Amino acid sequence: MRTLEAIGVKAAVIRHKQDGYYRELMDRVGVSILNAGDGSGDHPTQALLDLLTIRQEFILFQGLTIAIIGDLRHSRVARSDAKLFSRFGCRVILSGPPEWKNDGLQGEYAPVDEAVRAADVIIMLRIQHERHAHSMMMTKEEYHSCYGLTGTGQTDETGKYHYASRAN
Repeated sequence: MRTLEAIGVKAAVIRHKQDGYYRELMDRVGVSILNAGDGSGDHPTQALLDLLTIRQEFILFQGLTIAIIGDLRHSRVARSDAKLFSRFGCRVILSGPPEWKNDGLQGEYAPVDEAVRAADVIIMLRIQHERHAHSMMMTKEEYHSCYGLTGTGQTDETGKYHYASRAN
């Protein structure tokens, strides 16, 4: 970082596997630090991309319901998305296996079928295998059956696709 600072760099984008790594640098260098993801901490650049994608489709955020489904405990994307979408006036619904619940996320918990039915936008998280200290409590097939978008659905007159509930 000192070399970059010496040649006149004004900002650096840092992505690191250690939680909060960028914070250590902020006080020691005169370069602006942009966090592109840190361990299991945050992923603000992905949240900005998600925000842009949603804006391109919906224009306004106020009143949208966004479901974030999957490995909530280990996902830095879930943390950053929930925080950002809440700030923009979205209702955030969280769903996933109970053992991956994260009480630190902004949003309300709901069963996956309820979350899917209520959502204008669904963000499906990948399983963070590399961050699990223990094995999953279910097989990949069981996970997909319970938390994957496996239902069939149909498109309404506006072009919006509606997923069918697993219960149907």
